[in-house]
Amino acid sequence: MNQAKIKQWLRIIALFELTGSLIGICIHVLIQSGIIQETLCWFDLFDFYFNTLAGLIIFIGLWRFEPWGWKATVLFIPISYVFTCYDIVTDYVQWMGLLAAPFIILDALIFRYLFKPETMTFIKVSPRGFGHMKWSVAALFHLATYLFIFEIGGELIAIGMVLAILFAMAVCKKYKKKIQSFEDLTSGSRRA
Repeated sequence: MNQAKIKQWLRIIALFELTGSLIGICIHVLIQSGIIQETLCWFDLFDFYFNTLAGLIIFIGLWRFEPWGWKATVLFIPISYVFTCYDIVTDYVQWMGLLAAPFIILDALIFRYLFKPETMTFIKVSPRGFGHMKWSVAALFHLATYLFIFEIGGELIAIGMVLAILFAMAVCKKYKKKIQSFEDLTSGSRRA
């Protein structure tokens, strides 16, 4: 992938994060001015300030192609979903999962892109320090799946579906390794 395309995608991600922060600020202003009748508890305020500040930091860092912007993205997005999950558990509003799921999938796709070797090389980030955060991609996809199915079929069906997906992925991974080792054996025997 060429550098121009990487720069373009990093800027799109940066603008996406900036847009989220600006929308959050607008909603907060509408609530504080009384146009939207809503009471924010301390957790809602903390979540708002964290996500707004995180979005602005991510925007600046990714827009300038800074390694710290990449690192901030990889750290702040999963933390923000911890807050989201807590909010859903403590203050559930029907259909919130359907609204949240597409944004969670977008963030999972952003993570997937950020962890591509060519993106990490371009932005000068070593996989050694943050490579373990790759699990966040799968965790975000599973969270989105759970929330979506929970709204449609209920909690037990959602848990069952996520477990079935995890099991299917484990089986696929196991058989992929077996096929790979079989191909290695057969290709090695042809060379001999």
